[in-house]
Amino acid sequence: MRIIAVDRANGRVVHLSLDGELLGVVATDMLLPAAVAIQGDYAAIGELKGQVTILDKSGRSSPNSARTATPPKPAATIRPDQMDRGNVTSPHGVAFTANGDVLVSEYNKFGRVHLFKRQ
Repeated sequence: MRIIAVDRANGRVVHLSLDGELLGVVATDMLLPAAVAIQGDYAAIGELKGQVTILDKSGRSSPNSARTATPPKPAATIRPDQMDRGNVTSPHGVAFTANGDVLVSEYNKFGRVHLFKRQ
């Protein structure tokens, strides 16, 4: 068994043993990865700098990943009337639904949850 974990400080996703030993690096150059969810052969990674990346089991990024440019102001202060539907600003939590849709919760003083439908 392995654990897949985010290494925010080093901008990567890693495999660990159950004892915490580093077994390998899954993905690098991530934008402050904060959360990971697994379903089947896919991992959804929420990245604090405005990105959700879907990785396949070999660590390759899916073209269905949600990416946005870094927001012009701190993500935590963006008001609901300034939020673009489907654009993530600061994903802190990710989860898969039973049918493969992805839920993304964002850190913001107003709160926001996205639902990205599986394609």
